Amino acid sequence: TIEQILEWLRSFEAVLWIASAEGESIHSLPPPRDPTALVFGNEARGPAPDWSDFPRARMVGLPMERGMDSLNVGVASAIFLALIREKAGQNPVR
Repeated sequence: TIEQILEWLRSFEAVLWIASAEGESIHSLPPPRDPTALVFGNEARGPAPDWSDFPRARMVGLPMERGMDSLNVGVASAIFLALIREKAGQNPVR
């Protein structure tokens, strides 16, 4: 369940980044220093609201071109992971 996962994340003081169109731009964030979990939801409903109950949760988004309102979850997760690697000083896979 989501509650069990959140409890597990609390056990090692992880940060939770929740992918959301309304989130803070990933480009404006520093690279994660603590263990970080990512949550992605589907295009229609987005992530379950229960994820936001986590004390170290933050809504994070990808800037979108005008007229685009969402990305396929597989595409969005690949972009997020590449940007996080880049922020951490690791070159994305080329």
